[in-house]
Amino acid sequence: MDWFRWHHGTVNDPKWRVIARRSGQPVMAVISVFAAFLERASQADQRGSIEGWDAEDIAISFEMIPEDVIAIHQAMQGKVLDGDTLTGWSKRQPKREREDATSTERKRSQREREKEIKSINCADERDEMSDRDERSHAMSHHVTPCHTQIEEIDKKENPSPVVPLLAEEDETDGFPDWWATYPRHVGKGAARKAYAKAVKTVSPEALLAGVRRYAAARLGQDESFTAHPATWLNQERWSDEPTPPTPPQHGSFPI
Repeated sequence: MDWFRWHHGTVNDPKWRVIARRSGQPVMAVISVFAAFLERASQADQRGSIEGWDAEDIAISFEMIPEDVIAIHQAMQGKVLDGDTLTGWSKRQPKREREDATSTERKRSQREREKEIKSINCADERDEMSDRDERSHAMSHHVTPCHTQIEEIDKKENPSPVVPLLAEEDETDGFPDWWATYPRHVGKGAARKAYAKAVKTVSPEALLAGVRRYAAARLGQDESFTAHPATWLNQERWSDEPTPPTPPQHGSFPI
């Protein structure tokens, strides 16, 4: 699909002013960045996700600086974003996109099964023999009765469901310790996915050390300006240089 819905009244939605105030950016910049996110979500393999978005690319498009785009992205969390997922995507897109894909597959399988069953010509067999003669005929001529064939088709098309064994949540790769240390607990599902991706390139110890530095830097700060966990991971913030201590003001004495 090469298009997406843009609802009437979107530009005048009050939430853009809230996001603008949070990020310190003008409303027109907020709406522009949101439009860029919509286009990315529309083109993504998993529609509705903006994973892998690039602040520099968006900034160049609107003659902004990447830091302002990042600030808007962070301010959108909880309003229109959950990590790197647009929270209202499924509601604003056409009904056919929201249709359960598994439902479509079930309908297709049902049609194929019905077609195969119809191809089994049972009419002559039912007219020529009783149930007892049918069984005898099948045994002597190695012919499978029609009802048996239908049962075999049912088994083939509708196998017994296999229930996967689920590992206990968050027990691997150090995610529980990392999550407990992070200074803002929102979007845990998105954070878990981002963490699983991150540990493919960096050790759990490095991630834990990085989040400890970040938590120390955010101590006592306004939580609304603290990056969401998934955003912190996707932007590889564990490699940030430690924030140097603020020097004392002129004429003041260190405590």
